[in-house]
Amino acid sequence: MKTAIPLFFSLFIAMNSLGQQADSSGLMTVIKEADRIIATDPRDFFKNVESFIVYDRGHIIFENYYQGIRKDSLHHIQSQTKSIVSLLLGIAIDQGIIPNENEPAARYFPEYFKKEDSLKFRVTIRDLVTMSAGFCHAGGGLYLRPSDVLKIGEMILNSGTYQGKRIVSENWIRRSFQSCFTTEFGGKDYGYFWWTKEMAVNKDSTTRVLSAEGAGGQSLFIIPEYHLVISFTEHNYTTPQVGPWVLRESILPNL
Repeated sequence: MKTAIPLFFSLFIAMNSLGQQADSSGLMTVIKEADRIIATDPRDFFKNVESFIVYDRGHIIFENYYQGIRKDSLHHIQSQTKSIVSLLLGIAIDQGIIPNENEPAARYFPEYFKKEDSLKFRVTIRDLVTMSAGFCHAGGGLYLRPSDVLKIGEMILNSGTYQGKRIVSENWIRRSFQSCFTTEFGGKDYGYFWWTKEMAVNKDSTTRVLSAEGAGGQSLFIIPEYHLVISFTEHNYTTPQVGPWVLRESILPNL
């Protein structure tokens, strides 16, 4: 069922005076060029891009939709759903509904973690949110507007607050992005249903990129040092994804 994002995840971030300042003129130049390529290049993977949004220091500086997609269209965000589940878990812990992530999963999902299966019965919530429980995990089924996905990134930038209201604790945000292990997916680290990676800005420096990613090219990139959030939705399930390419080849080198 198509699910709209809950009201408490309608997120916005105030401008932050700390950190690096992106070169706005250079950034807009490469954003507009990427937009031109997406809109005009006949190759399938460009034609499969559905939305591209960029947020910079308190403002959406670019937003476009393609292939008949409207701003209010709901989009299947695939495994980005997991990252939202991580935030919901943090809220539950903040409110005392769940003591902590080291609780046994069987306490909350007894129908899936039965005593008869001793290995499953020992699985903790932390095992689940780090995808290290040793069995397959479903991707996720939320349908959201691309602009709502972007708002989640804005809230992450502001350490868990939106319009001055605390949504999830800063402590949980920090813990969510601590590396639990390094993966084989491009050397990215994995936290609590969130990805992190040090990526090159130029030959001499890197910056930390946080991300929520879903199959087919659903990408939310958060660059705290530069106060940037970039969101892509795509339909590239069997073709190369455009969002990571734009980030790596166009946006990061122009920060």
